[in-house]
Amino acid sequence: MNLPTAAKPGCLSSWEIAQLAEDLLPVEESQTLLSHVSECDVCARALRQAMQDLERPLSAAEEQAVMEFLAQAPAPPRGVKIRVPHYLWGVAAAVVIAVAAASWYFAFRGDPLPGLLAQASALDRPFDWRLPGGDYGPVHIQRGSGRSVSAALLEARSLLMKRSSSQRSVDFLRHLAWSQLLEGQLESAIRTLEEARQLAPKDIAVSGLLGVAYSAQAEAGEPGSYPRALEEYSRVLETRAKDPTALYNRALTHMRMGNAERAAEDWRALLQVETDDGWRREAGERLQTEIKP
Repeated sequence: MNLPTAAKPGCLSSWEIAQLAEDLLPVEESQTLLSHVSECDVCARALRQAMQDLERPLSAAEEQAVMEFLAQAPAPPRGVKIRVPHYLWGVAAAVVIAVAAASWYFAFRGDPLPGLLAQASALDRPFDWRLPGGDYGPVHIQRGSGRSVSAALLEARSLLMKRSSSQRSVDFLRHLAWSQLLEGQLESAIRTLEEARQLAPKDIAVSGLLGVAYSAQAEAGEPGSYPRALEEYSRVLETRAKDPTALYNRALTHMRMGNAERAAEDWRALLQVETDDGWRREAGERLQTEIKP
């Protein structure tokens, strides 16, 4: 299947379309993406095509290719349900295996890079800001040269080093910047994200991370970066109005800038859509303690 080329800001990637079609996403993320689909004819057509392809039976060659891949793939973690996206089965067997293997490695192994960085975001959270895609955890402030990091961040760093010589894709650069932010390398993260923006000017995931980088930079002593952070969060929210991470970070940025009224608006909007107990509790506490009635 050939998915329509993303022609509008914030259009979903082919992988996001596939995950939606196969119902592989968490409810909150699925609802956010479907909200965009309902307003975008390009993504609506792509999702409709993907859903139609799910009904197509496999050919004998496709069936054999998938079975050979699954026979040599690592066993999935206990409790994880594995489904190979059906629309991939319409291509040549070698391509099926390559794409499915990549999907399996990054989505279902116990130590894929996004999962490691999500864990590290909770275990090594260095500031109040919320990293897009990160799990919830309290802030861990460590001082001095002997700063310790979690095993998850160490493994993520190792994977990034192995891949750095062979790729500079947008996904790689986002993950690299994510790890740099966790390690407090703000200037490096900004440079990495600026490189990613050159490759994908309308990528809102890059905007979300840049917002965090500018917010952390402002908190570290460069308050002039707060307006730039607001601009990045607002860019995300223009496309995904109920994005909980962008709402959280914009509310916190408004607070740091002394705009309690705007902060309260974003906190309240966040509490209407947030499903994670940790982030919901922290947002509620900030609304109650930092915003005067």
